[in-house]
Amino acid sequence: MVDPDEQRTREAILNKLAADPESHLGEYTNRFGNVLNADNAAALFEEYNADRARYRDAVHPAAQWIRDELFRRALAEKPPEGRNRIVFTAGSNAAGKTTAINFSGARDAAQAVFDSTFASLEHAQRLIDQAIAAGARITIHYVRRPLEDAFGGMLERGEREGRLVSIDQIINSDRGAAETVRSLWQKYGQNPAFQFRFVDNSREMPELSDVELASPRDYTEIRKALHERLDTEYRAGRITEDHYRRIRGRGNPGESRGSGPGGAGGSGGSP
Repeated sequence: MVDPDEQRTREAILNKLAADPESHLGEYTNRFGNVLNADNAAALFEEYNADRARYRDAVHPAAQWIRDELFRRALAEKPPEGRNRIVFTAGSNAAGKTTAINFSGARDAAQAVFDSTFASLEHAQRLIDQAIAAGARITIHYVRRPLEDAFGGMLERGEREGRLVSIDQIINSDRGAAETVRSLWQKYGQNPAFQFRFVDNSREMPELSDVELASPRDYTEIRKALHERLDTEYRAGRITEDHYRRIRGRGNPGESRGSGPGGAGGSGGSP
């Protein structure tokens, strides 16, 4: 069921964007440069900044449009000398993709950096086809981090910035990104116009790896561990009930045995 307040906020944000798209696009470029990220675009709207956890979904259509429109315009322009490269990030939520991009200096050699999870192969292929049609060289910058660490990073970021994702979202983004990157490697790994960078973010300093980093995982125990940690954080008072429910999502019965808000079985049932 759609929350009426969230729906009103979504419409208000979209109306504001439709009334003056160029100022939003210009403000984004002035603030964030050539790194195109929907989370950055969301921060252009005061409604989202007032309560980021609550209005994350409401702002997403407008934020996504800004990111995608800037990408379309970048491809339509002649690239600066020596920067005929489009960089795509891939990896789970909170894997450290933006940090890895900044650390590697990839943004400095790129016409644009499309910073997303690449969790959908269909969406990723559509973006790559656009870049190929524009004559760009392409780098796929895949970052993988243990999900227990990514989850911890998400909790810290959520308390600081209000950017929360559910346990299902973080698992699905890890699984989807790995599947996408393996498929793209099989298709383009020998194409000289493509460059793949596999970054292992499991240690204090990121390290370069290879395509085996994107190997499939069994998420059964990981999912259980994330629900247990969430329950522990909630019982200790380190996250609010609202944040607990948003991160837990619908969950699956039996994944976690801790007590959550509203009774036993913190990960079972609907929020």
